[in-house]
Amino acid sequence: MNITILDDYFDTVRTLQCFKKLDGHHVTIWNDHVDDIDLLAERLRETEILVLIRERTAIRAKLLERLPKLKLISQRSIYPHIDVNACTRMGIILCSDMHSDTPSYAAAELTWASLTAAVRQVPQQMQSLKAGRWQMGIGSTLRGKTLGIYGYGRIGRVVAGYGKAFGMKVLVWSSAASLERAQEDGHRIASGKHSFFESCDIISLHLRLLPVTRGIVKASDLAAMKPGSLLVNSSRAGLVEPGALEKALSLGRPGMAAVDVYEEEPLYNNHHPLLNMENVICTPHIGYVSRDEYEIQFSDIFDQVTAYASGNPINVINRELLQR
Repeated sequence: MNITILDDYFDTVRTLQCFKKLDGHHVTIWNDHVDDIDLLAERLRETEILVLIRERTAIRAKLLERLPKLKLISQRSIYPHIDVNACTRMGIILCSDMHSDTPSYAAAELTWASLTAAVRQVPQQMQSLKAGRWQMGIGSTLRGKTLGIYGYGRIGRVVAGYGKAFGMKVLVWSSAASLERAQEDGHRIASGKHSFFESCDIISLHLRLLPVTRGIVKASDLAAMKPGSLLVNSSRAGLVEPGALEKALSLGRPGMAAVDVYEEEPLYNNHHPLLNMENVICTPHIGYVSRDEYEIQFSDIFDQVTAYASGNPINVINRELLQR
């Protein structure tokens, strides 16, 4: 079958061990990112199976209508970037392993790396040393500090464990069901949202971006944070009210931020406010981007491809198509 893989920036996928699962198929891999529908339609004109790397490319009805040969979209995890109703209407099966019991350890590790780098001012210290100025300031240690976990799902739970291992006091705020799980794991529960933001030295966001969670972190929440505190967002930029983080950082509450996600991605605008603030560590959405994580994710994605090719699709989201 004709398979196309989009947005493989560093041509990594063909070097994975699991890539051999696609032996016998004709595979085309694109390494750049394209938003233009006309160009995407031309590239995907002969595609029967489309493989996506997370949410890098939006697949909407206007594009799908121009892909008459497309039969399957195979990816992993959530799918807000895909018009599922349009897929169903056009007979295109969407397969996406939701890996409900498997967190992205790569994302959790990146969260922790950003957190520790921020409190110890690692990027700033490196820049000072390279400029011939030796040390530029003094950072903070984590032990004894309060780590706030906003959203106690798969990744939030892992990051809470890291905090406990570092001798931090973990405080959780989340949905009722998640708070119950956090209590069962021995973590403290905040009495309310305001007290959560007010009490923590570091807050790490681990919520899914849904209509109900978009903009859930308000300017008033950030204003309640301690001077010198840290906000870490390796989840989704849309969780924070537009413009609120930049303004809050300029006012000193929180005092720092570590950010891996942006409203517009890929972000090529080096004039973006967050990229030009000395109290912010920015990375280009690399939370899940590791070779080990790719092996896990693409092994699942390619299993979905081979299952479909054999006539037994798995992890089908629009299951009503199977009854047609």
